[in-house]
Amino acid sequence: DACPDVRRPKRVVANNLVFLQYTRRVVAVCGYIKRLLVENEGIPASRIDVVYNGVDPSRFDPSLRASLDPAGVRSGLGLDPSAQVITCVARFHPVKDHPTLVRAFSVASRELPDARLLLVGGGDEAPLRALASELGVGDRVVFAGVRRDIPAIYAASDLFAMASLSEGTSVTLLEAMLSERPALVTEVGGNPEIVAPGVTGSLGPAAGVGVGDLRFGARIRLVGHSDRDPISLHVGANLWAPVGSRSNNTGDENVRFEPRLTLAGRASIIRWSAG
Repeated sequence: DACPDVRRPKRVVANNLVFLQYTRRVVAVCGYIKRLLVENEGIPASRIDVVYNGVDPSRFDPSLRASLDPAGVRSGLGLDPSAQVITCVARFHPVKDHPTLVRAFSVASRELPDARLLLVGGGDEAPLRALASELGVGDRVVFAGVRRDIPAIYAASDLFAMASLSEGTSVTLLEAMLSERPALVTEVGGNPEIVAPGVTGSLGPAAGVGVGDLRFGARIRLVGHSDRDPISLHVGANLWAPVGSRSNNTGDENVRFEPRLTLAGRASIIRWSAG
């Protein structure tokens, strides 16, 4: 919420007169935030290093998936074993734009009667419950509240989706990728630096208007109509194809991606080298 997305001349002056006098290096959580710090905060690019948020991969090891009891998680949430579960893990806050996701789901569900939208996170659920009811999908949207068993939640899910208006490096997105779940997210902030379109997921436009909802919904429909076998699940290309070696999209020499194992659905292990 403190994303420096607006240039404030007073802050630029203060940064140069005070902040940078006592600070050797500045850390940005993604290339996008680094660019904003340069453009809107007046911080020299040479003083900024990109260090992406990290996730403990051991918690999301695929070999542990069976022990997470995904069938039991679904049962506890009232989700049918055959349902196509689209999951969003995010607090209920305007920047996460849950209303767009619910509207997109209502569009997609016209062709995916077995799809269910699982919303995990804290905050005021009432407006979203009302919206889902108004759109006729109140019985297909499941509110799980705050959960501490996120690896199990992803194990019980088929797809990760989030309609954020702004992001840095989304930890929940990284967790979904470590869980080998294709990601459908908006093309904002650091998301394009994490998701390879057609390889590990799909990027949609940030919405808030009808056309955005329809485009986002169309992408959910595309995923939903793919083979349910995760080996052949695709969004225009095989999501689970070997990735080999690939570089990041930031153009920043201080950031290096190292693909973990051989599946594109696994998040990359991101290493930072200063200098």
